[in-house]
Amino acid sequence: MSGNVLLQMCRASALAVMLMLWGMPVWGAMLEWKANSAPNIAGYHVYYCSSLPCTSGTAMLLVTLGKVSSFNIGTPAVTQYYVITAYNFRNKESGPSNVATYFPPGVSPPPPTATGSLTVPGSTTLSKWVTAWGPNRLDIFGIGADGAMYHKAWNGLAWQPAGLEWERLGGNFTSPPAITAWGPNRLDIFGIGSDGAMVHKAWTGSAWHPAGLEWEHLGGNFTSPPAVTAWSPNRLDIFGIGSDGAMVHKAWTGSAWHPAGLKWERLGGNFTSPPAVTAWGPNRLDIFGIGTDGAMVYKAWTGSTWHPAGLEWERLGGNFTSSPAVTAWGPNRLDIFGIGTNGAMVHKAWTGSTWHPAGLEWEHLGGVFTSPPAVTAWSPNRLDIFGRGTNGAMVHKAWTGSAWHPAGLEWERLGGNFISPPAVTAWGPNRLDIFGIGTDGAMVHKAWDSSAWQPSGPDWDRLGGVFTAP
Repeated sequence: MSGNVLLQMCRASALAVMLMLWGMPVWGAMLEWKANSAPNIAGYHVYYCSSLPCTSGTAMLLVTLGKVSSFNIGTPAVTQYYVITAYNFRNKESGPSNVATYFPPGVSPPPPTATGSLTVPGSTTLSKWVTAWGPNRLDIFGIGADGAMYHKAWNGLAWQPAGLEWERLGGNFTSPPAITAWGPNRLDIFGIGSDGAMVHKAWTGSAWHPAGLEWEHLGGNFTSPPAVTAWSPNRLDIFGIGSDGAMVHKAWTGSAWHPAGLKWERLGGNFTSPPAVTAWGPNRLDIFGIGTDGAMVYKAWTGSTWHPAGLEWERLGGNFTSSPAVTAWGPNRLDIFGIGTNGAMVHKAWTGSTWHPAGLEWEHLGGVFTSPPAVTAWSPNRLDIFGRGTNGAMVHKAWTGSAWHPAGLEWERLGGNFISPPAVTAWGPNRLDIFGIGTDGAMVHKAWDSSAWQPSGPDWDRLGGVFTAP
């Protein structure tokens, strides 16, 4: 959604703002504006309304931000209206911007009028942008304000680069990254370039390939961020949503890309979310996504064929306003999570022989979320799920092997104030590392060290950077 307005600051300084609602409605939306370069701008207030007119008298404050130019509003279940004001260092506030409107899945925007209408042209995304290729090792990636990929690593003793610095890897991206590690000291990073094509860069153990700021061009024309997994050493499987809404796939077989060149294998379907993929064993893939009716759909590679065959997908039911998250804590086990239309977390599991709950039903886990979920499994029969609540804070729930903790529909509150969905990884048993983007655009981190959260309470460790994705 776009439009230009002037926000009149005190002392008559003017701020030109563009608002764009940048999102795939079923999994998340980013409110964006063109940042003002005036030296007296301290930040922005984001307000929302449930009906029109949306004015200073009717709007409610959603969040106060620093000098950033975007905010992930999540996936509201109903139509919402947003306006932005700027404020200076004396806390003097401008007038409101034009109104940006979010339409949830199944709600058609009104036709254009003489005053102009707002459209939904793009996507933010949840991708796996953190990985661990060994014990006490972390690699985190994000898209900076210049559109380039940035990287930071924990080597077991310290962050590299040190302090608040990040390694710049180049590129010009329109999606968050997707990362996997098929072995120790190996990283493969994927993202969507400004031309809509997939690009790739790898850490080979001693150097980046391609070298410098270059990226390998893999072709395709994508409307979603990528998803990637590795079911064995020197094997990669990448998925994304093409311009026709169908799922497409490309694999690295150990010596070559398949299909060759810039081609991609078409798997059918019609999706309104990015894909989620996992591999519970060698030569096995399980892929999930949200169809145009809001339901979860599923397809598997069984080792010799796709199931269901051809372009068909198995329907798992539900009605989702987020992309899925999936993990596998053991062979022939799958746990899938998503956000329902009431904002709550729901769950479904493949137990080895059947789906639970059966049929099209889903287990209700409670909460009210404004981001897609993130999930990891640090041992068999263990799950840790994270999401962003309505107040911007991180919340957590765990399956301990016999019960959910906290019990019932409750969630553990971990504090923070986030403008991104979470990312989580586990580099060993009883260890968790969670990352997200704070309201100032910087990366923040919190860890479970097997007995306590570090930092303790609602605090998070600030890692610096200014990120626009994830």
